[in-house]
Amino acid sequence: RSRLFAVAVIGACFALPCAIFAGVSVAKTYTSSINTSVTLACALVVVLLAALAWNTWRRSSTRDPAWHIFLFISALLAGIAASLVGGQNANALAPYYTIMDMATYIDVDPTHSGQAVLDAGRIMFKAGSRVNTSQAIAFKSAKTYCVAPVTMDTAAGPSAGGLDFWAVGVDCCQGSGAE
Repeated sequence: RSRLFAVAVIGACFALPCAIFAGVSVAKTYTSSINTSVTLACALVVVLLAALAWNTWRRSSTRDPAWHIFLFISALLAGIAASLVGGQNANALAPYYTIMDMATYIDVDPTHSGQAVLDAGRIMFKAGSRVNTSQAIAFKSAKTYCVAPVTMDTAAGPSAGGLDFWAVGVDCCQGSGAE
């Protein structure tokens, strides 16, 4: 019976900090009311483990560390590490979510004014549209920043239009702007 208890304690000392790390890191990475509840539940578990560890240490005459104390410390460290990792993940994903929260426009004609799509995060152009690299320009600092207009191919060649749409990139062209 004591052997089974020891196996259960070892399993809990491994599984509980892993679960706290997973729950808190996911909650910090993706914000929602459900994830806030997960973070609060994990914090409550750590507080309960702290109370259990304190009670065990207080009642012990030898002040020897017990599995309660190890479990509390490992769960606390898992929660702190998960909070840091989740915060880093959230910062890394912020630009993606910003673009995803913006409007998407499909079948846009690059010869028309860009006024109608100022709130775009993503634009898919009409068939026949292309990045006109012959009109590309670049700026070189530590990296090369490239811009080229998006134009529509016509029978007479690329349209000049208003050139409201531009493709922008980093280190994707020569210093002169040509491919």
